[in-house]
Amino acid sequence: MTKIWNYISNIGLQPSYNEDLKKRIILQNRFNVLACIVYFVIGIVYFSFQDNKTAFFIESLILLNVVSFYAQKKYAHTFSLSLFLISGYLSIFYFDSYAGLDSGAFLYYPAVAISLLFLFDIKGDKKVIIGHFLAIVLLILIHQYTDRNLFKSEIMTAVMKSRLFTANIILSSVSVCYFAYLAIKSEK
Repeated sequence: MTKIWNYISNIGLQPSYNEDLKKRIILQNRFNVLACIVYFVIGIVYFSFQDNKTAFFIESLILLNVVSFYAQKKYAHTFSLSLFLISGYLSIFYFDSYAGLDSGAFLYYPAVAISLLFLFDIKGDKKVIIGHFLAIVLLILIHQYTDRNLFKSEIMTAVMKSRLFTANIILSSVSVCYFAYLAIKSEK
């Protein structure tokens, strides 16, 4: 298991890269794994709700993360990272609208926003970081403007939303804690 984890963590690394870039690439690769796990778990939750269309959508986001790994392997690091983040934005946006405010899908926005500060080079990628923050703000504003009804599900009950909220609060909290752990570990 350690060999697999080390292989995944080191996808796209070059010996000539400086230590900061190496740390960011390793961190992104690990975040990418976490995102795939979260998408897989949430997809299973939606399959259990008998909502196959939504489950397939969330599971298909794993494919974007696989393409992100491929781009990382080809040393297209900024593209890889942006693709990884876009998959996150799409999932949050879709499910926040799908299940509404009560589902807690919006709780992932802070985790994604925090990750921007660790994944990008703050000095060299200011415009990219600002672009990603603006994308998050735009999606939140679209939700406010549409009253979170763009993809509203007719099958969502209060019980289902409550279960989703529980799953989302746990997974988003674990995500934030894991991001903090990786950031602290990468500074050592």
